[in-house]
Amino acid sequence: MPIRIAAFNVENLFDRARALNAETPGAHQDVLDAYAELNQLFERETYHASAKRRMLALMEVLALRPPRFAGPFALIRRIRGKLVHTPRG
Repeated sequence: MPIRIAAFNVENLFDRARALNAETPGAHQDVLDAYAELNQLFERETYHASAKRRMLALMEVLALRPPRFAGPFALIRRIRGKLVHTPRG
């Protein structure tokens, strides 16, 4: 009898988006919209100059700043390479 092995990513089962924890509904809608738009831009195969500028603007809305790129509502995990080049000076 063959053995079946399954793996599941359960990380997201335990993390609720902090933007959804506000006491008033829609209090952080701007954050949710910025997050959704940034994800759509990341899915593109190529990034044109206008898309890059928009990504940086959305990262500011989400307070994603170097070196960790972790803000109060979102974070960018570094899986492969670098997303943003930050000069040393």
